[in-house]
Amino acid sequence: MKIKLALLTILNLFVLLGKGQELKIGDHLPTTIFKEVWNHSSDQVDLRDYRGKYVILDFWGTRCAPCLEGFIFVQEIQDAFQDDIQFLAVNKGLDVDSVDRFFKQRKHITTAKIPYITNDTLLNRYFPHQGMPFYVILDKEGKVVKTVDRLNKDKGTFEKLLRNDLSGFEREVKKNYIPTLFESKWDSLPIFSSYIFNNTISSGARIVIKNMHGKEFSETGTISFLYQRAYENYYPTVDVFLPGRLILEVSAQSKYFKPENLTNINDAKWVDKNIYTYVSRMPHSDIRDPKQLMREDLERYFGLKVSVEKRLVPHLVLRRNERQFQLKTRGGKSENSFMMTETRSATLSEWRKLVNQPFASLSDYFKTISEYKFKTPFLDLTGIKDYIDFKIKGNVLDNISIADMQSVLEPAGLALTEEMVEIDVLILKE
Repeated sequence: MKIKLALLTILNLFVLLGKGQELKIGDHLPTTIFKEVWNHSSDQVDLRDYRGKYVILDFWGTRCAPCLEGFIFVQEIQDAFQDDIQFLAVNKGLDVDSVDRFFKQRKHITTAKIPYITNDTLLNRYFPHQGMPFYVILDKEGKVVKTVDRLNKDKGTFEKLLRNDLSGFEREVKKNYIPTLFESKWDSLPIFSSYIFNNTISSGARIVIKNMHGKEFSETGTISFLYQRAYENYYPTVDVFLPGRLILEVSAQSKYFKPENLTNINDAKWVDKNIYTYVSRMPHSDIRDPKQLMREDLERYFGLKVSVEKRLVPHLVLRRNERQFQLKTRGGKSENSFMMTETRSATLSEWRKLVNQPFASLSDYFKTISEYKFKTPFLDLTGIKDYIDFKIKGNVLDNISIADMQSVLEPAGLALTEEMVEIDVLILKE
């Protein structure tokens, strides 16, 4: 009995000491209960509930576009393998209310019907990583069997997983920490430096620069994204990140924008070839704008000429039609339920309403839909300043098309048309 008690004490001490330490392939994830959970039928997630299933931890962030876009595929896999696989979304920086608010304000983002662990610190300590997406695969007993930075969009990969075959997850995450891209004996000498390099190499390793001297400025992305960051807020008439505001006059668009419908292998090859990191290092005493240096460096390296010109760009334009305007408010208590969405239950409001709200609330919502869902600039030429009452079926609003928008606005005295409009755009030219 004394031997068993001592052994139990040692094991408990080992678990306590090891809690939060990095886990590696072959380690078991300790039994854990998470009490900050969004989009779940319960107010907590107990990992023991998923024993007997493969668990995939999906680490995501609000500024990670591939993470947000990936929820659609995650839902497809969850639906197809619900008895054998369980996805859990993991976010480090936001609490439940912040995650709820984030998705309510972005109806164009499709969320997966899986539990979202929020405000996490423990899993991020168990599985430290640089960048996202990042996935951890646990077997049916909770053992870590794989870490990957992307999922193959092929159901066959997950059918293999159920046979304990991990060959479909070919891009295992490796970490390669280096203090500098210079030889170490020279690293302390430069007071000022800037450079560009391919960020993701074919092995799947992620390079992380550490121990910078002075101020550091860095950005990672496609060539077009680096130019957008360099010229963000530079030209007062152009918001370079809005749809339709960037035009490339180049011989090969595929160098700047990832082609659609790439296979998983070709997708990885494209990323390896076309994603860059830009880094500049300055002493703290240097007061120059690092983006000015970035603009100069991009021109030196990539050689694109930058200008702002007026061009005709496809828009969705909102105008009054020949009908009398029908939305003027009848007064009463203000209500805005347009952004209501699924949170912890599967219940959705049948109707979404604007009651005694400024017309701009409706216009701004359709602007968001137009620019982020349809990737088309939106222009309101109604001139309406009135307060309004408006309602629409929730299932229509959540899956709305341009034709739907036109059909609900037309009886109210509004016309939504597709037109060419001349605006200032950023031109990148070879």
